[in-house]
Amino acid sequence: MAKNGSSVISTASKFDLSSTNQNPFRGSVNIAFDVPAIVGVAEQAIEICVYDLKGNLVKQLASGMFAAGHYEIPWNCSEGRKGAMGSSVYIVRMKAANFDKRLKLVRVQ
Repeated sequence: MAKNGSSVISTASKFDLSSTNQNPFRGSVNIAFDVPAIVGVAEQAIEICVYDLKGNLVKQLASGMFAAGHYEIPWNCSEGRKGAMGSSVYIVRMKAANFDKRLKLVRVQ
């Protein structure tokens, strides 16, 4: 188990962000991300957050230093800033070094 409840799966060659579940999804979803190996750098700063369509922060999934690898973080949609999250579109954003990617997820109940 890695930081923030994430699981290391394997090594990676570039930054990436994806979902391992069907989209739209129900209940919970796994967010996958890759951190590449860089010579001379043991760990890299990563931040992954979920936002609603108004741009409000719903949940911070990961924030910290991660070694190179492929990770998966579960997001249980019953754990938002204001309790259970309803049916809606959510944006997952990953920021790291020169990488900034957004992923659109649709939750249905």
